[in-house]
Amino acid sequence: MQYKRGAGNAFDAGDVMITDTIAAIATANGAGGVGIVRLSGGGAVEIASAIFSGALTESHKMTLGKVMKDNRVIDEALGCFFKAPRSYT
Repeated sequence: MQYKRGAGNAFDAGDVMITDTIAAIATANGAGGVGIVRLSGGGAVEIASAIFSGALTESHKMTLGKVMKDNRVIDEALGCFFKAPRSYT
């Protein structure tokens, strides 16, 4: 299976597991009370920490915090991370 990266450069799907950090909406389309955005890969915790005000310090633990952009609160959120090998992607 091939995916596209950047300006149309193809790479094998196996590369995603090793090097890339990905973000994906994990909720269905339509109206709802909860939205889930999933980050996965080596830079996931760093990216989440840059936009989420809660402390993501313990695997498998939900933390209440705020989603921030340009020092403004965008929304309240629950954040958590699942440290390998106790995670599934």
